[in-house]
Amino acid sequence: MAKLSDLLATREVTAYQENLPKGKVFSVTGQSGMYACIRTESQWCWNSPGCGVAVIEMWGAGGTAACQCCCSVGMPGNTGGYTKKTIAVWPCSVIFGRPGVACNGPGPAFSNPCLSEGSCLIWERGRDLCGNTSGCMCADGGLGGRTCCWGSSWNSPFCCFASLGYCFTLICNGCGIICNVRSGDWWACGWGGDVNRCGTYGKVEYRGCQPMCTCNFIQFVPHPPGQFSEDGGWVVFPTENDHSANQWAGAGMGSVGYAINAHSRTPTGGYPWYTCWNSGRFCTCYEMHSCMNYMPYGWGATMATPCPDVRDSGRRGGAGAIRVTYRGTNVNEEMCIRYGE
Repeated sequence: MAKLSDLLATREVTAYQENLPKGKVFSVTGQSGMYACIRTESQWCWNSPGCGVAVIEMWGAGGTAACQCCCSVGMPGNTGGYTKKTIAVWPCSVIFGRPGVACNGPGPAFSNPCLSEGSCLIWERGRDLCGNTSGCMCADGGLGGRTCCWGSSWNSPFCCFASLGYCFTLICNGCGIICNVRSGDWWACGWGGDVNRCGTYGKVEYRGCQPMCTCNFIQFVPHPPGQFSEDGGWVVFPTENDHSANQWAGAGMGSVGYAINAHSRTPTGGYPWYTCWNSGRFCTCYEMHSCMNYMPYGWGATMATPCPDVRDSGRRGGAGAIRVTYRGTNVNEEMCIRYGE
């Protein structure tokens, strides 16, 4: 009988990873400390390591959920815009710019959404598909998600948002879908690339009239173009209602992490580790949580979920990002430089 060791010795074991991009990838986000604190137009710089092609991708920062106190509800923020460009590069080629930073959760005022920063860059000493040797690109920052006070004027969160002019789809009396879109509001887009995409909007399906029953609210948290799909999309989940992972003010953060992993081809652990017995549950009742970066780059934040007598300080959107994929060639460097000039 043949031994397993003999069978393995006669076989060549080869593993191929087919879903990885070719070349070298360089990236930066607005979450990095120095990029969030030191704001200049050229705070990040990339120099080409040789002759080849560089694919530049850029996302604006995602919208942040607004701050609000008790007896109100919110909606997710919108994503940043997206732009992509391919240029020929040589050793003198340079890219410098700035990745956008998302608004802090408390925002400029209660209820009102703030606008996150866009990401911008300038490329020089390269050549694009139109023959240009320099240019600029920008991906706008996303609009935040508003909150709406529920009270005697309106008998449901759905009616409150609809009265403010937000796009809606009525399902039944007092219930329906509200989108973070209305006439005159900001819409994040991409500029200066071969491919330019506008961002994705957040939305909520309100299946109940009571703001305290957050489990009746289905969140559609948007992800930007250029990540999971060309045009962006949503991760969808029901909001927790004061359970072991999240407190009432902060509900949804555990679920969105799990949904993001389910959306990915390379998921990680899903839910982070929580402990209800030592107050380890996520809670945006503390303003520090609204300043932390939890969402992936370019994503809109989850909706605010205030509870009676407790403030929700808002959730921060994903920071902006710049990514350069460099693919070198075997072209003689001197010829490459002459061609560029």
